[in-house]
Amino acid sequence: MSFSSNFEVKATLYFRVHDAELYGGPGTVGFAKQSFELIPGAKLENFNDIMAIDCKSSMAEMLHVPPEKLDFMTAEEYERESEDEEDEEYESNL
Repeated sequence: MSFSSNFEVKATLYFRVHDAELYGGPGTVGFAKQSFELIPGAKLENFNDIMAIDCKSSMAEMLHVPPEKLDFMTAEEYERESEDEEDEEYESNL
C-alpha cells in the first residue's frame, strides 16, 4: 500500500509520560505528542509498528526516561487528560 501524491497525511502519536523531570519527576504524569507527515508514495508495510516504536523511543530519549515510562493514548484521552492538567496548573497559579 502506498499514498498518492495528491494529498498529504499528518499522523500524531499521543503519550502519557511517567516520572519525567520535565513534569515534576518520580511519581508524576505528564502528556506529550509527536506529529509527522507521511511522504506521498511511501510504502506502508509495518508502518504502525515501525513508526510507533521509533517515535516512542525518540520521545523517551528527549524526556530522559526509558521507553517503558511512556504509554500510548488516544487523541480523546490526550485532550481530556492534558486539559485537566492545564486547568490544575492554571488554578494553582492564581
